[in-house]
Amino acid sequence: MTIEVRDIFSPMTTEEFLQTVWGLRPCVISRNDARFRDVLPWQVLNDILASGRLDYARFRLTKEGRNIPAEAFLSFEQTRAGTPVTRLNVAGLHQQVADGATLVLDAAEEMVPMIEALTGKLERLLGEYVRSHVFVGWQDSQGLATHWDAQDVLVLQVHGSKDWMIYEPTREHPMLRDLEFDDFPEDAKPHLSVRLDPGDFLYIPRGWWHDSRPCGEPTLHVSLSVKKRTGIDYIEALSEKLCEDVFLRADVPRFATADQKARYIRQLRERIISAIDALPLDHYLDEQNSRASLGRQPSLPWPAVQEDLTWLRPDSLLSPQVRRNIALQRDGEGITMAAGGKEYTLGVAALPILNFVVQGRPAILADILAQSEASGASTAESVELLQQLVSAGLVSAR
Repeated sequence: MTIEVRDIFSPMTTEEFLQTVWGLRPCVISRNDARFRDVLPWQVLNDILASGRLDYARFRLTKEGRNIPAEAFLSFEQTRAGTPVTRLNVAGLHQQVADGATLVLDAAEEMVPMIEALTGKLERLLGEYVRSHVFVGWQDSQGLATHWDAQDVLVLQVHGSKDWMIYEPTREHPMLRDLEFDDFPEDAKPHLSVRLDPGDFLYIPRGWWHDSRPCGEPTLHVSLSVKKRTGIDYIEALSEKLCEDVFLRADVPRFATADQKARYIRQLRERIISAIDALPLDHYLDEQNSRASLGRQPSLPWPAVQEDLTWLRPDSLLSPQVRRNIALQRDGEGITMAAGGKEYTLGVAALPILNFVVQGRPAILADILAQSEASGASTAESVELLQQLVSAGLVSAR
């Protein structure tokens, strides 16, 4: 079973959620069904913990707002070659969770294919990086202390139940690198108190204080964090372009006269305003999309066999690895696609294949070739182009 974006927000439509909730207010959708059950089955979690050499920065235990020392549930060993490795101490883990610890696993999209697919779909919808975090609790001890996040958070309740308390922000639009950080007010009253059951959804905008607590039973939820771009991010992108201006690269006139300093500021303002006019918001967002990281699905062993141009079969499943909405630019007889921080220019006959890449939906090779042939491209040319895209990591094949 796969999870679609619409499954997260229903019965609301995705458009309704984005227009009436996103960035505006917390939201709970109670369903108490099994729609998220396959996002992370218990056995998949057990297999991850058993098979990996776990990095403490990614995998940790916490209780009542404090991290439990790694030595309590991890063992630090060496290979025969003397290389240090970290492994799970199963008995230690069992003891800590029985005592009420919460298990935290970051970057779960790198380990769980279904979560990776879901974060990719959300990135395409939202145009922002999406990261995932797994929280597993037992007993009734609070895991993390009451806190706010610098990202918007989408909570998917997968197994068991959990109690949440949401409090209003104490600072508008806070950031991790902010100038001020407020402490949680001791007299704060909850804006929202809710119990999440399997299949339920909770949305927490950036800056809203919150905490959660298990209900005396095993509970697992996945938090999808979305780092939304701000005006500060736009200014940083603008500053990169301003580096091309020799006037702005010059030293500030520290020892100039007052009139010279005033003239310098006027010229500085003119150049900055001109740069802003040259970077409309939509153009900035398109640039950021074109720089976004690609998916991480390789297509071994075939891309390493450069001389073999026959390994793609008619029933090969091809999956685009572009995770953002990318606009193709047509100029005369050429089409340009910018993705993964690189730019590709191809002839117009490549349009059906490039459309397949930027639309992001998996397809069978035979179907892609049929569309290409209808546009005048030969099968051999199309296959060779697809193999090049696979080798470049823009498409995965199996």
